[in-house]
Amino acid sequence: MKRYDEAAKCMNLLEGADLKRNQLELVSAARTDFYIRQGMYAEAILETEKLINHTRSLNRKPRYHFMLSQLYLKEDQGGNAMLALKKAVRFNFNYEMVFNAKINMALAAQGNDVSLEKKLKKMLRDPRNKEYQDRIYYALGNLEEQRGNEEKAIDCFWKSV
Repeated sequence: MKRYDEAAKCMNLLEGADLKRNQLELVSAARTDFYIRQGMYAEAILETEKLINHTRSLNRKPRYHFMLSQLYLKEDQGGNAMLALKKAVRFNFNYEMVFNAKINMALAAQGNDVSLEKKLKKMLRDPRNKEYQDRIYYALGNLEEQRGNEEKAIDCFWKSV
């Protein structure tokens, strides 16, 4: 409700309180949301890292890693984003999240990562990704653009359209 002053006061009351692990997770999740809504991504990164440490849920942990990767991308920390995405993919529970993690890896890639390009091309051949081919071609276009291959990048971008 954008009443950030009140929210900050409530969160400060919880500071140092003797909370159970699941309660600590909820407080960290609320703080992360608090920082993201205000565009304070550096603070949200720190809180998300705490959130990951507080959770034991194998359903939520990959989501938190994926969220952390998106925050790293907002802060132009591609290397850290790649690490967080790899951790998210490692759990491999939700196909759509794994797919999005692989696409975001391509968007966060720095340098000449041939293995990532091979993975994306393999994803193009997978029948499960038929409806997602536009996003795969867009990621391939970004890779080519980073390499300085304008013609290949434009071709991929046109295919994504």
